[in-house]
Amino acid sequence: MGITIPIWILLYAHDLGYNYSWWWAIAWITLSLSWILYHFIDWYFDVMLITNYSILHVQWHGIFDKESSRIEYEDMKEVNISTEGVMQTIFDYGQIEIATMSGGKTTFQNIPNPQEAEQTLRRYKMNFAKFQRLTDGNEMEQILSEMVNQHVWKYGTENGFLPRR
Repeated sequence: MGITIPIWILLYAHDLGYNYSWWWAIAWITLSLSWILYHFIDWYFDVMLITNYSILHVQWHGIFDKESSRIEYEDMKEVNISTEGVMQTIFDYGQIEIATMSGGKTTFQNIPNPQEAEQTLRRYKMNFAKFQRLTDGNEMEQILSEMVNQHVWKYGTENGFLPRR
């Protein structure tokens, strides 16, 4: 609609008696294309990045205003998806809402294929939990080994021998 008005002005305004209508048409086309470019850039640079440790969300509000947030997998409580309306259903777009342990909620808008994104988030969270348990288990093993080693050096063993260092 934004481009059709200046085209109409260019075609028919001279017949209505306007002599400088093409200036208005050029101004209208320039404003319309600027508005379209602004919203395209705003949409194009919004990013949801899924890493091994967290989810990063970078959202641009205009050209110079940027907002970023990070959600750690260990802080994620639940992930919900929703698809609203006919257009989002047809084109398979939706929202992902992530609830955190602190009670906050973060909503990611206009995510393509939200079911696949939700499955990816759950898979990465599960892999992170497995890695965390493995890391915690190795750390606990090292702590207990060091405690036993210190005890043996301090008090000796049952038969009186000290292990070699």
